[in-house]
Amino acid sequence: MNLTLSDKAFSHINSLLKEHDSTWARLQVKAGKCAGLVYDWTFDTSKTDDDKEIAGVLLVDKSNEPYLSGIEIGYKADLMGSEFTYINPKAQAACGCGISFHVEA
Repeated sequence: MNLTLSDKAFSHINSLLKEHDSTWARLQVKAGKCAGLVYDWTFDTSKTDDDKEIAGVLLVDKSNEPYLSGIEIGYKADLMGSEFTYINPKAQAACGCGISFHVEA
């Protein structure tokens, strides 16, 4: 699976793993919000045969590959807050707030 984590995203995920006493972060795509799909982050201490491990810190279930293949994940922090950023070549549209996206079938 082709998924890129920026250095800042990798470092932030590592910090979160320590904070949550977890082995991996898990990224999924779930239905929700105005454009139809949202990125969902959780933590996990075990992985399944269907999981792809990325950079030793991130798990993505193979059912999410069609939505996440080719994505570039970054992380930014400024006076307004902090957030993961996504450049997803599969996303055909996004809502104005940038929280949800849409993929053509």
